[in-house]
Formats: sequence, C-alpha cells, structure tokens
Amino acid sequence: MIEQSLYSSLSGNATLAALVGTRISPAQSVEAGPFPCVTMHQVTGNFSYTQDGVDTNIEDWWQFSAFSRSYEQMRATAAAIVNALHAGTGFHAFIDQRQDFYEYDTRIHHGIIVARIWWKATSGRTMDDVLNMDNVLNMDTLEES
Repeated sequence: MIEQSLYSSLSGNATLAALVGTRISPAQSVEAGPFPCVTMHQVTGNFSYTQDGVDTNIEDWWQFSAFSRSYEQMRATAAAIVNALHAGTGFHAFIDQRQDFYEYDTRIHHGIIVARIWWKATSGRTMDDVLNMDNVLNMDTLEES
C-alpha cells in the first residue's frame, strides 16, 4: 500500500534519518517528544472512474508534519521531508502547501507539508478498501495487518 512506500521513502532518506532517527509515525500527539519527529497521515483519498469501473491511478492528499523545539531544526526536518518525497519511488509527490507554526502553549515549532501523492494501485480501489480498517497499514509495526 502507499503508506509503506511513503514511510520507506522518509525513513530511507539519510538526511531525514540523521535528524529524526526512527521517529516517523502516524498522526499522534507529540507534545512529550522526543524531538525532532515526523508525523504523517492521509487527508483525502480520491476515486476516478473509467467505463470499466474504478481506475487504478490514485490521487491522495497527505499531510506530513515536522516537530521540534528549535525553529531551525524544524525547518531542516521539513526540507528533508520534501526532498525524501521528491526522491520516493512507486509514487509521485507534488507539494501543495508548506507552512510553519509555533505552538505557544507547548513551545513546539510545527512545520506542515501538504502533498498530492499520485500512485498506481495493483487493482481498482473500492470504497471498502478505504473504509475497511483491516486493509490499512499498521504504522506501529510497519506491516500490513
């Protein structure tokens, strides 16, 4: 699935790995750290159709977030995410938005990257594929469940 390809592209990027190690995970609370770290989650999943049914060319929107106590480190992590996505295999990444925030209550710098991810499924995707939680990647173990 696309989650594994995205994770592999991020975790296999030497620059990003030097910054965050293995701290790449699905969207979750990161207030306690350790920092820097990266989260990722799918924002939308789109369907396209042909006369034969659901097309296997998929366009999804994903959000990647870089968190750090240091602005410079957050910016470096966000840049490494973008570079890892552009170098990824099995998909094409188009960066749509890049924003920086400072969360005053937690004193965490938060960089957001929103990307369109184009990829080709091995078979037509159905609504059941999107809604059935048994078909999603278990990001805790990085294995399909």
